[in-house]
Amino acid sequence: MPALFFCYFFRDGLLKLVLVGIFVPLKQLKQLKQIFHHYKFWEDAQAGLWGGANSEIEEFLILKSEQLLKSRTGLLDAMTKVLNDWPMAAEQNLTNQSINQKAWLGQSACCYQFRAPEHLTRAAWGRLSEKERKQANSIAAFLIKKWKSNHSEKMQKKKLGISVLEAAQSRIQKTFDEFERVYISFSGGKDSTVMLHLVMQEAIKRGRKVGILFVDLEGQYKLTVDHVKTCYEMYAKWSEPFWCCLPIHLRNAVSV
Repeated sequence: MPALFFCYFFRDGLLKLVLVGIFVPLKQLKQLKQIFHHYKFWEDAQAGLWGGANSEIEEFLILKSEQLLKSRTGLLDAMTKVLNDWPMAAEQNLTNQSINQKAWLGQSACCYQFRAPEHLTRAAWGRLSEKERKQANSIAAFLIKKWKSNHSEKMQKKKLGISVLEAAQSRIQKTFDEFERVYISFSGGKDSTVMLHLVMQEAIKRGRKVGILFVDLEGQYKLTVDHVKTCYEMYAKWSEPFWCCLPIHLRNAVSV
């Protein structure tokens, strides 16, 4: 995605943030724009891709998924059905450049065939040999390329004639226009920090207060926590701080 580059420095005891540039990778100028659909219309979610499974049949579903991922013709057929029968989910995921699109298509194929949730497909993937993985990935890559070629005209990016910064500011202004209460989910990372500063600029301009939510996982880097505290203090007058530290389960792609 286009990146905003900011420079931090301290002056008069406050942390200052200055926009120093915008970088857009050349290859991404030719990418399809992302299409969004409400999650209620995602066919993969309706089929149970992101859900659970009865523990008594988990091993059965893993085995069936493993067999499908190993089968060239079977996988090609199942993936093709996903792209044809799940148009909303396909548009949502195959225009999203931040996800592993081949993994989504493989997981969806197993869900389509057996109602296997994605975490069981990942377990099946772990049983494949390197050769079998390359075969599955090549099939997915071929179908994704074909799908994008067929949909390129519909999803071609349209130039708005404004910068990324101006577009972000416009969206934030619209949010303040439409909603009485505005809240920010703030992680302390670079992206949400930029969002925080842009939102607070608009809030201060309008004399509005904004809720700032930080979910403390109790395993944060000290510098991250210090940065969050600094931002909370910086906007104390114009914000309602929410610092939540609750039992929480998060799924990620790291085997820890």
